[in-house]
Amino acid sequence: MKEKVFLIDCDEVLRQTLSKMIEVYNKHFPDNQKKIEDVIDYKTEISFPEIERLTGQTPSYWFFQEHGKEMFLDTQPFPYVKEDVDTLKKYGKVIILTYQKTYANKKHTLEWLEKFGIEPDGICFMKDKTLVEGDYLIDDNDWNFKGNSVKYGILIDAPYNKDKELGSILRSSSCEQILRFKSLHDFVTAYDEAEKVIELGKNKFPSNKSFKLKQPIPYIDSSIYHNQRVFGFVGMSVNITNWYVNCVTPMVVVSVNGSWGSCSVKLEDFEKCIEYEHVQRNY
Repeated sequence: MKEKVFLIDCDEVLRQTLSKMIEVYNKHFPDNQKKIEDVIDYKTEISFPEIERLTGQTPSYWFFQEHGKEMFLDTQPFPYVKEDVDTLKKYGKVIILTYQKTYANKKHTLEWLEKFGIEPDGICFMKDKTLVEGDYLIDDNDWNFKGNSVKYGILIDAPYNKDKELGSILRSSSCEQILRFKSLHDFVTAYDEAEKVIELGKNKFPSNKSFKLKQPIPYIDSSIYHNQRVFGFVGMSVNITNWYVNCVTPMVVVSVNGSWGSCSVKLEDFEKCIEYEHVQRNY
């Protein structure tokens, strides 16, 4: 089976960049205090327009060059991100995919990862994230999913994306699915649980056994406008030929002899629809 590739953004996914931005801003502009919730747009020129009026510098330059070291090296990670990266490495390769405008900020980012013991399989500094192939893209900026062909998109909550509609983001991409999670840790917890459920299922439903259906198995046919359909009929003997995680959902490929062929269904639906008495398959 092909090894999965997890592409993970750094800022506001691993590193608490937004909190540091607010801290730095409030320290220098005590008469114009802001809260994280005030950051309504990913672009600093929109969320911090007064910086240029007060300093003569663009907000982007002021944050990421004037205060680059403070922003990118002296910032805390989100809780559990080291453990989360290590967990995903059990299931595939973890590549940190981040855009940093300057050489200094690239250097600060590498030093930051080392400082907090975060050890991905690789790191790629890239503005256009559609150019890097992977199975999952985990990012806080919805724009990075536009035109992207990764299989699954994971949007991490941030104040500037809270009103973004997932269906609209999906339609602008070539992803099969895009889900929203509060944090990287929430996604990794769900993904890890799905993988563990599959391992338990392999022991419970061995591939050399056949199981009788007590009712047809429901599934979504994405080729027909995501219509609800059913597979099989009562009394039919089926077996599992493959297991996989569909984003964060445990799935099985169910097969029968004859013209019915095979179908991908949720493991929980398969379990509800079969008789637990199984029969030995003849090869």
